[in-house]
Amino acid sequence: MPQVEAVRNRASLRRCQQLTRRASLIATLLLVMSATEVHAQGWYLMIPPLLEGGRLSLDAPLSTWTQLQAFDSVGRCESERTLWGMFARAKDDAGVEAAAHHFLFSNGPPPAMRPDQWEAAKQHAQSVARVQAEYLRKNPDVARQVMQAQCVSVADPRLVPRK
Repeated sequence: MPQVEAVRNRASLRRCQQLTRRASLIATLLLVMSATEVHAQGWYLMIPPLLEGGRLSLDAPLSTWTQLQAFDSVGRCESERTLWGMFARAKDDAGVEAAAHHFLFSNGPPPAMRPDQWEAAKQHAQSVARVQAEYLRKNPDVARQVMQAQCVSVADPRLVPRK
């Protein structure tokens, strides 16, 4: 009888090992799938390549475009794309002021601040807007690139270089 019990114990052990391997495989697959899903939610703000003579290559493969920034949501990417467009179009103080306002409020209302903190935040936003607008005014080719920026999912197959 001890031999029969030993055979039963080995069979039970094998069954337990199979179930453990299967559970481990399922857990690994779930982790990989959830990691892929989280990764696929990212977004890139991309600008087209600039050719000699300042021409934009809008029909260039997306894999050759330049990643300007990365975001966790399409909404944040589109908001930043709007902001860059505002910087590029800001030709006067009113344009810089509008870009600074968008810079402050693009992620929703700012947290509660003391008046001096709010004033510092406004001054910082205006400084950023002024510097970016001035840079883009002095570099019209880059301004045209920014105006053609696109938000692209990190999972977009067009980002993979062609072979």
